[in-house]
Amino acid sequence: MTDLTSNAAYTKRFNTVLTYIEANLEGDLSVTTLSRVANFSAFHFHRQLTAFVGVSVARSVQLMRLRSAAHCLSSPGITRCWKPRSVQVMNGHFQFNLYKSIN
Repeated sequence: MTDLTSNAAYTKRFNTVLTYIEANLEGDLSVTTLSRVANFSAFHFHRQLTAFVGVSVARSVQLMRLRSAAHCLSSPGITRCWKPRSVQVMNGHFQFNLYKSIN
């Protein structure tokens, strides 16, 4: 496999993973789960996704959850968001552990 073909294949796998994360923000998004989506070993997946997106897998998930929560809080008409929308509800729903980190 050439480098160009390999890069395209990795890009396709990582885009699939990022789409999966977006669709499952409330679920289990561990390295093990995501590596299965990408069809890589957990070690190889973590190393390659970190290189691909520029931050660790955990940080990528955290940032995607935070972006979604901010969008829900700032957009009252969004149908995929739930009611009541509060920071406390967002914290539990997106698994931020916000209050644990503040205390």
